[in-house]
Amino acid sequence: MNADGRGSESREEPRMNADERGLESKEEGMGGFRVEMKPPASRLQGGQALLHKEVTDSVIGAFFEVYKELGPGFLESVYEAAMAIVLRARGFKVVRQQYIPVYFRGELVGEFRADLFVEDVVAAELKAARAIDSGHQAQLLNYLKATSIEVGLLLNFGSKPEFKRLVFDNARKAARPELLSPPTSNSELSSEF
Repeated sequence: MNADGRGSESREEPRMNADERGLESKEEGMGGFRVEMKPPASRLQGGQALLHKEVTDSVIGAFFEVYKELGPGFLESVYEAAMAIVLRARGFKVVRQQYIPVYFRGELVGEFRADLFVEDVVAAELKAARAIDSGHQAQLLNYLKATSIEVGLLLNFGSKPEFKRLVFDNARKAARPELLSPPTSNSELSSEF
């Protein structure tokens, strides 16, 4: 028996969800991007907060709301539609399947479709996978590299909900202007791959 008169069974501490834990930060080496899941104290001193914090907090809140209501097992497109409904109901501008052209030396060389753009400042990539992996992070990082969007959220509707916040600031993109170069003519937009 314990001092409080209870048996010796172990008790688990209550678990907090990501909203309750806050966000953390982890630096990634090769790509020069940050995965933020909790703000380091140095980033919050002097009133400085995470970039687009209000929007990302709302998107993450919507993510947990959708996950709680739908649970795991649906296709990504179902979660995408549900996320758009929740975010629009909260008054956010949401674009689904946002076209992202990729340029090399001024010529169109590829294109992507991002799941959600929220308020034109956050790209959200939705997954319905067992877990977030490095390929998912690379996909979102490419969206950030190819646009002026600096903040991305990777939201996984797997067996347990998980998310990552990636930041790739525009100052780093300025060193690689070929990624953001617009086409020199409209004919490049209809190029086939």
